[in-house]
Amino acid sequence: MAPGIAVAATPQVTQPDAAPQVIQPIVVPDNVSATPLNNAENIYYLEQFTSGKANRIVSGFAHLDADVGYPAAMKELRARFGDPEVIANAYVKKVLSWPQVRADDPHALDELSILLIECETATQSIGRFGVLEFAENLKIIISKLLYSLQERWELWFST
Repeated sequence: MAPGIAVAATPQVTQPDAAPQVIQPIVVPDNVSATPLNNAENIYYLEQFTSGKANRIVSGFAHLDADVGYPAAMKELRARFGDPEVIANAYVKKVLSWPQVRADDPHALDELSILLIECETATQSIGRFGVLEFAENLKIIISKLLYSLQERWELWFST
């Protein structure tokens, strides 16, 4: 803890995913801004609970007066990581570049299903869910599945 900072509760800040394909949005306004902390404490927490590019951005503003640096850091974080269009496109790109699931890896199938749910949510938030329903994209997504599941899809669509 930084000297001179009294903290009642630790705000929960979602760190951006370190994977280059998808950068998670930073959920800060509901967590950090809603707590009764001043800007110096808020920027301190942002610096502690972010990593990668987000942390470099926050660190770049941390040396400024907190009443200037914190709002500027938040504005930059929202611009870079809070654009729903960019987030949705990153999810689609990650789904389409996902490796094929192997028969001996049920964990990978579960991870793909979670990613598809995240992608659906992200694309629905900007009204672009149809992008996953393009024939080319569906073909790519189905090719990620086990061969037996691909056969089921083929049978289901042929009837």
